[in-house]
Amino acid sequence: MRIRSGIPLLFAVVLCFLLFGGCTMPFSNQILAPTNGNDQIMSDYFEKSIAAIENKDAVSFHELFSEEARKEKAAELLTEIEFILDFYQGKMVTYDFNIGHTENEYSSDGSTCILHGCFHITTDQSTYTAYVTLKQADSNDSLNGIYKFVLYEDVIACYEDFFWESMPECGAFAIDKTMSQLNSSDYIYSILQFIGSYDTAKLTKTFTPAVKGSVNLEAQAEKLTNWFQGYMKTCDEIKVSVQNTEDYTITEGYYEVSTYDLWKEYNTDQNEILNTYLVYFKHQRGLKNSDSDGMLTIQIVEKTSDDMELNPLEQDGIYFDFM
Repeated sequence: MRIRSGIPLLFAVVLCFLLFGGCTMPFSNQILAPTNGNDQIMSDYFEKSIAAIENKDAVSFHELFSEEARKEKAAELLTEIEFILDFYQGKMVTYDFNIGHTENEYSSDGSTCILHGCFHITTDQSTYTAYVTLKQADSNDSLNGIYKFVLYEDVIACYEDFFWESMPECGAFAIDKTMSQLNSSDYIYSILQFIGSYDTAKLTKTFTPAVKGSVNLEAQAEKLTNWFQGYMKTCDEIKVSVQNTEDYTITEGYYEVSTYDLWKEYNTDQNEILNTYLVYFKHQRGLKNSDSDGMLTIQIVEKTSDDMELNPLEQDGIYFDFM
């Protein structure tokens, strides 16, 4: 498995910041009025979506998706919508929103505006966050409508900052508090993003409470980010295992990662490999409760020969350059 990288990665980081980091408005006591045309379009689609969800009206919700999305996902979209209808609880009391990002695509058929909206929702039973991708084309009606609708129940802290690399680009998705749909590629992608951006706070936040309480993760994370060179260019899976015990799902991932100098590539269009690393992680997810969810260990060594392998340490925490 190879994870996307290069200049698209820079765009993905910016987009994730705008969608996830830029959508931090607190709940208000009233629905905010749209401030421009794009806001109004997004708000209308969102309110119609929530109305259909609360009325358990799968047909109406399905019709809000573009013809393009309905054709691309076919019957699978209806299955995804039914899951959202079961997942969402209560009646909406308030919501706050903003347009996280807009972009334009151009073709022989004309231009298409792509809107990305972020909504914080309070119902009389729970709170949610919704991310909506909406297309508006000037000459191709089949593109008009929702392309992607993601509904998150407010997740527990150790999962709040993960990038969902494996999520499809189109469809309807409901994400529970433990983000149980995350897989190994999401874990490794997020780890490398946190390291490459020197974000030690987000890196340490991914660990279990027990590990955070037993080792000096902050110091280890800072040393790791200073030692690690570059941004992820490629990420190739060597071995992944997922095992269930009585209480936990344990995911172990082992990858070969190459990095590059992001700013050098941006300024000079040169894209040479800066370094190659072997990366191992172990993650724990509770099957009965999520109190002890999180990373157990992250271990990284520089790969200095073709036949080099990483032999994981039987220790929790962050370790690097130990071979």
